[in-house]
Amino acid sequence: MERIMDNALIEGSEQNNGSEGEHQLVLSDSIIGIRLFKLGPFTDESLGQFRKQVETIKSFDRYLKDSFKAKSPRLVIITNSDIDDKGSKVLEDSGVAIVQADKSRAERRAKLGKRLIGEKSLSRGDFSYADMLNSLNKNLGINEGEDYLFISSDLTSRPEALASQIAVMKTVYDRFQVVRPDMLAIVGSMVSGTHDPALIEKLVNGTAEIDLENLNRVFPNNALSLVPSKANFSGISDNALAGEIQVDGQLQPIGGNEDFLYGLTEMIL
Repeated sequence: MERIMDNALIEGSEQNNGSEGEHQLVLSDSIIGIRLFKLGPFTDESLGQFRKQVETIKSFDRYLKDSFKAKSPRLVIITNSDIDDKGSKVLEDSGVAIVQADKSRAERRAKLGKRLIGEKSLSRGDFSYADMLNSLNKNLGINEGEDYLFISSDLTSRPEALASQIAVMKTVYDRFQVVRPDMLAIVGSMVSGTHDPALIEKLVNGTAEIDLENLNRVFPNNALSLVPSKANFSGISDNALAGEIQVDGQLQPIGGNEDFLYGLTEMIL
C-alpha cells in the first residue's frame, strides 16, 4: 500500500508540472461528494460543530484547487433537504456547491420497509444514505466516465492525508480499468481505529471468513469510497431498514455493506 501511495503521489505531481507519466493521475473527471447532514434543530453547541465541519470542507476544497490548479475535481456537499434555516445559512455562506436529498423519499422508503419486513425495520425515514448518494447524479447530470468519490465530512479535517488516500484509490481504480474494464464496483479506504488490517490478511490467506459480525471491520462503510458513474445505490443500503444484528456484544442497525452481504447470501442460498 505504501508503494502504491508513493507512486500515486508522484503521478499527481507529474500532472501538476505537465509531464506525461505512464499512469498519470487525473482527478478532473471526478466528483467528490461529502456527506454532511443534521437532523432536528440546532443548539448553540451543535451549530458550532456544524460550522467547524463546513470550514474543514472549505479548507479541503481550497487544498484541492491549490494542488490540482485548473484540473481539480468538483466538490459538492450532500445534505438533507429538511436541514433547518441556521444550517442552510452556514452552507450557503460556504461557497461550496450544495445538493440536498429529499426527505420525503426517505420517509417513503421507511414505510415500504415496514410493509416488506414488518416491525423488524427500525428505520424512521429521517434520512437516506442511498438517496443522498444518488442525488448527485440527479442534480448534477453526471457524465459517462466520471467517477464518484464519497467522503464522510469528518475526514476532511486532514486534507493532506485525505488527498493521499484519494490519489491511491484513483490510481488503483484506473489501473484496474485498464486490465478489466467495468469489473470493479467500488474502491474503499480503510480508516485506522475503525477497520482491521489483520483480519483482512486472514481473509486473503483463507484463515478467516467474512460474516455479519466482522464485516464492519473489513469494508470501508461510510468512510471514503470511489464508485463509477454508472452506480445507482439501492435503498437497502439505508441504516436500520432491515432491523438490527448483534456485533461485538451490542445491537447495531443493519445498513450499507451489512445489507449487501445479507442480500447476497439470501440470493445464493
